[in-house]
Amino acid sequence: MRKINVKRLAALGAGIALLGAALAPAASAITLSRGDIINTTNGMPAVDIVVGANAKPSDAVWAGNIAAKIAQLAYTERPVSATPQWKEGAAPGEGVTPEVSVSDLSVDLVIGGETTYAAGTAYVFDDNYLDSVSSQPELNSAEYGQSKLSSLLNETWSYTYNGSSYTQTVKEYIGISADAKFEEHKDVKDLVLYLDDEGDFYYKVTFTAGIPYPFTKADQNTITIPFFGKKYTVLSASSSEVKLIDESNKYTYYNGERITGLTGKGSYAGQSLEVEFVTLTYNQAQGTYYAKFNLYDSEGNLIDTRDGISSDTFLENVFYVNGEYPLETSIYIQSLGKEDVSGKGYIVVTIGTNTIQLKDGDKYPYDPTVTSSSKKYWKVDLHTGTGTVGNESSRPVIDYIKIYNAGVEGYSKWDRKMPIYAETDSLTGHSEDSVAVFLNGEPEDTLGYGFAKVRFYGFKHNETTTELKIADHKIYYTDTGDTKHEIPLYISGLDSTSEEEFVFDKSGNKKYYFRIHTSTPDVNVCDGNYLNGIEVHLEDHNSDGELEILTDSGWKSLVGGQSWDINGVKWVITDTNYNASCVTLDTNGYFEIWDESFDSGSSSSNSVSGYNGAPLNYKFYFDAESAPDESTNFAVVKLEGDNSQNYYYAYFYDADTGEVWLLYDKKNELAEKNSYDLDFAGTDTDEDSNLTIDVYAYVPNETELGGGSSGSYYTAKFTLTEPSNAGTGYIYIDTDDGSLAPFGNTNYTPSGYEFDYTNNNTGQTLQMTNYNEADNIQVAWSDYGSKFDISNDYFVAVIPENREYIKLAVEGPEATVEISGEELSAAEGETVTTSGGTKITVKKINYTASVTPSVCPAGGVSLDDIEVTVEPDKVKTPVPVGQLVYTDEEAFGDKPHILIGGWKANRLVADRLDEILLSDGKRLDEKLTKPGEYVVEKLETGDIIVAGYTAADTVAAAKELIAELERLLE
Repeated sequence: MRKINVKRLAALGAGIALLGAALAPAASAITLSRGDIINTTNGMPAVDIVVGANAKPSDAVWAGNIAAKIAQLAYTERPVSATPQWKEGAAPGEGVTPEVSVSDLSVDLVIGGETTYAAGTAYVFDDNYLDSVSSQPELNSAEYGQSKLSSLLNETWSYTYNGSSYTQTVKEYIGISADAKFEEHKDVKDLVLYLDDEGDFYYKVTFTAGIPYPFTKADQNTITIPFFGKKYTVLSASSSEVKLIDESNKYTYYNGERITGLTGKGSYAGQSLEVEFVTLTYNQAQGTYYAKFNLYDSEGNLIDTRDGISSDTFLENVFYVNGEYPLETSIYIQSLGKEDVSGKGYIVVTIGTNTIQLKDGDKYPYDPTVTSSSKKYWKVDLHTGTGTVGNESSRPVIDYIKIYNAGVEGYSKWDRKMPIYAETDSLTGHSEDSVAVFLNGEPEDTLGYGFAKVRFYGFKHNETTTELKIADHKIYYTDTGDTKHEIPLYISGLDSTSEEEFVFDKSGNKKYYFRIHTSTPDVNVCDGNYLNGIEVHLEDHNSDGELEILTDSGWKSLVGGQSWDINGVKWVITDTNYNASCVTLDTNGYFEIWDESFDSGSSSSNSVSGYNGAPLNYKFYFDAESAPDESTNFAVVKLEGDNSQNYYYAYFYDADTGEVWLLYDKKNELAEKNSYDLDFAGTDTDEDSNLTIDVYAYVPNETELGGGSSGSYYTAKFTLTEPSNAGTGYIYIDTDDGSLAPFGNTNYTPSGYEFDYTNNNTGQTLQMTNYNEADNIQVAWSDYGSKFDISNDYFVAVIPENREYIKLAVEGPEATVEISGEELSAAEGETVTTSGGTKITVKKINYTASVTPSVCPAGGVSLDDIEVTVEPDKVKTPVPVGQLVYTDEEAFGDKPHILIGGWKANRLVADRLDEILLSDGKRLDEKLTKPGEYVVEKLETGDIIVAGYTAADTVAAAKELIAELERLLE
């Protein structure tokens, strides 16, 4: 079993640091020089970054991340001034050592890199707390119009109805009801956002007067409405159906002409179909024209013929082949007739999204072949009421049109099966799945697709955080003065009768000196003395003429030969002196711990004490027992760590080895940064099912301390309380090796969780265990905003100063992401302040300076003869970079590009697909053939291609490029 020996405390800290280095990520596959990215003459970026205007949001996000790294590389360098000089008071004679004066040293800092939006392009919601338990959504029935999303419409339009003019205000809205939580279910185990009910995500356009119904467009009836940012004319309206047309896109065809480039569906999906206008006929009795149409497949085969087609007809609802409607593209027949002069028959049509059918309660976009509710991903709500239209009051009208998510799993229901993960705070690597896209599940060319998006970032992260770790029999934490500590939970190996030295805490600057004496006379203790730092109480408590002593279990009579447990040490009474109120106790020896050498210091100036004061005679007396007593009130040694912080250790003497153990005691009260509390309860040594504390100190499972037998476990218990008592969690440690308790081990009697947490504000519970990992959580967020991690078999918590808000954004159709970072420069010893008020001090800039010759030779030399070498010999000055990220529609100039995304996502890549040849001679579309494949490569043109088969693969490529840019920063 592993022991913490004072002779190895410092080495353990170094070992942990080396472990971290061993786990560092591998180097990037691409190799660049700074000159590939930066003009080394002026420090300006030599490249820009291009993303597809219609690419996945993750492409833009990672383009911003790459831009942030390039901004850190944008700097110029100036040499460091170094001047040789003679040592003060010395002449340049033989044996004199020259010195160097170094100036102009500074360090360049890049702070932040926050992602924001251009004004009006998105609404950021970040003023509510997380509540994982409540069924009430964090953002409930929220509706955003033009005041939040400037691209949405809010205007007053003029209309004509039955020859009467009137006006009404038309407005567009995006609405959401979003519920955020930490989802414990084994299929998620992450911080997510749900839009899981029907109607949780919608687009709505409202009318103050309304669309009258029944209604048919005519010369005296002209009503236009906005729909997904475009202007449409209402062809007809009823309480259950509205037909819209974009009258700016009309096409005329004559007899025998074909409408080409139409998209097929069903059995004809992927084919380009054609519709032929065959003939025109006229029904004299009805006064109506009718047309005949043929439908052809991609090979020119006639697959359907329809006759008797009149105006106000959608051809995609007419052609019907082998039980299905084969035409995907919408074709609306506006009118048909015959020209007076030429006599030619003609039709006037609108094609594609220029014509729209909206049926109340039915699918959007309308598809007569879809009857199953499981395929109606988005639906239409035509809300009816009454209004004043033209000269008619109390007219039946449609007062708003809503397109909303129908709550179909996998398409328009963002629930546990398809959650919106936290972009910043995902614990499971799903940061790219952080966006809900409006009309998800429909083709991307559907009118309205992507018109709005909901992006979940996670927590707002406007609070400072601090880390707590319990591992390797140590507590790692930061105190209120921002000093980091590594506090051992026990110290062994104290056994020297002569002076031995050990260091304590992280910095190792605090030295202690120890020695032990095991052949000592009994000690005489009087009432009020501080025995081992705890006051002794002696009196005739029962007024019976007998002297008594206050023990851990109450007042006890003092009888020679009687043994009592006093302050965690078992003493034998050897003699009493009633008149002097004193008692002589039998001891097995004592030890001393001083903060200075026994040879040069003095006991009276020694700062090491017990709990309430200096021990009697400046000595810590002990007995010899087989195991630490089950006591709540141990005698302790108070050690001072870094930043003058005090720590209490109960002590135990093992007569078999002659060794003193110092055991972390429950009396410890740490002064933690951010005002959380870590309290220590003690150790369960008998492995009872309820983990009842037996010893109120940290007891390693060692044979010297009563443990160590096969199949036995000692379990230490800690209590973590978040700031403001927001939440409480219990941490259980296996003291055999300092890892987490082995719940799930069949040889371990207790059942439970390595970390068991309850949030006092929300009722959230987190029961974390490494047992049966697939079904249980190992990493979690609390509703307070703390992050807990037990995945590496030790406990880590990152705790904010105050409860964190969550952050999500409702993005409009023109959302523009802006990446910003703050650049600061500071000299050695200088403190600079960020715009957010954070102070950063450059404590020391490491450099080396040497002179040649190092010592003046016989006869001396002049300063001109001395050569000065300084490393580093240059300092960096940041250069403002301006805009670095452009869309493929904005990119310009001859500057090389970092091209984000493949030929499907980035138009520049698509246009140059034949020119983009990779190092193996392949084109990009030959290289990327299946999910999991990506390329990050510098081309002969100077461009850098960052692309993957999927959006996730592109993210992986971007991460490799960032890793290489980080290498250039070293």
